[in-house]
Amino acid sequence: MKKDTKIIIIIALVVVSLLSYITYYFTSSLNKSEPKKEVNSSQQIDNQVEEEPKEEVPQIVESTENQGKEVNVQVSSEQVLPFYILKEDDNTYTLIAKNSLGQSPYYTSEDCNSDNENGCVVKTNELNIETFLRENTNTWNNVGEFRLPNKDDITALKHENSYWLKEGEEKEQIDVSYYDSTSQEVKTDKIYNSHDVIPIIKVLKMFVES
Repeated sequence: MKKDTKIIIIIALVVVSLLSYITYYFTSSLNKSEPKKEVNSSQQIDNQVEEEPKEEVPQIVESTENQGKEVNVQVSSEQVLPFYILKEDDNTYTLIAKNSLGQSPYYTSEDCNSDNENGCVVKTNELNIETFLRENTNTWNNVGEFRLPNKDDITALKHENSYWLKEGEEKEQIDVSYYDSTSQEVKTDKIYNSHDVIPIIKVLKMFVES
């Protein structure tokens, strides 16, 4: 009787083991064959870590309220010069010099002059006027930017001097614009002739005295 009981128990254990193995095998097969469910976009968004919003760069607002006002600028530790205000923001002024740096041709060379205008068609990259501007402002170490005026600057403020205007640098240009203070109009002249050079600068307000 005891032997029969042991045999029955062993058979039962074997059957249970087989059933467990068969159940595990089929479950694994089903899981492998079952396609993965796609996560919809809304679920992806919900699961993503929220990014911190990017800081907006504050826009610089320029004012022309004091346009035309004369101020003195400490262009260097040893030099103060008069300028007129064109525009300003919270920290800087854009100014045009009251006085000329002197006169310079816009461009000239051995091949470009009144006797040989054909040589003016092909100009080198180094323009006389840019060299002149750089050499006459190289001690202005308090000035952040400096440049030649353009037509928009004339619209903002009429000047008492005639001076060259900065425009395109087409190699074919022989006539270049300048502002004529007598007529208060923009005219053109040969690049080998001379006119005043008046710089426009951008400088921190800490270097400007009313």
